Amino acid sequence: MAFDRTDPTDVSALKSELTTDPIGMGYAAETNTQKILALLNDPSLNVGGDTVGADFTYDLLLTVIDPNELTAGGQTSTGEVEWIKMLMSGISDDIAQHETKFRAVIASGFSNTLASLNAQQKPISRAEVLFGVDTVLVKEDYYAARDNT
Repeated sequence: MAFDRTDPTDVSALKSELTTDPIGMGYAAETNTQKILALLNDPSLNVGGDTVGADFTYDLLLTVIDPNELTAGGQTSTGEVEWIKMLMSGISDDIAQHETKFRAVIASGFSNTLASLNAQQKPISRAEVLFGVDTVLVKEDYYAARDNT
């Protein structure tokens, strides 16, 4: 789901957002297109404080993995621990593709790591709240909504 300026529903929804400013983002007081787009696209300007799960990256893993859980024992097999070590070695540039398997491996035996992973959040923009994560509105989108009658 992303904003589509050829979709009348999306254009109408953006116009309504800009016209009614339901959470007090400050659209009405602003006349500069770039500042309005910043209000829509910059997560730090979203007064709603909305978040989603943080991106699955090496830095995130270094933050969440509890080193005390990286020992074979309990329900965690030596193979699972070795797989996690291999994942962390940087063999793959795109670690995000391994998130589902990582979560499955740590589902048992890594309760601290899993809890920490689930708690990691990142802020999202108002555009992302309205039209889906990774949505970035551009001036043509804004003009389509602004000029929609």
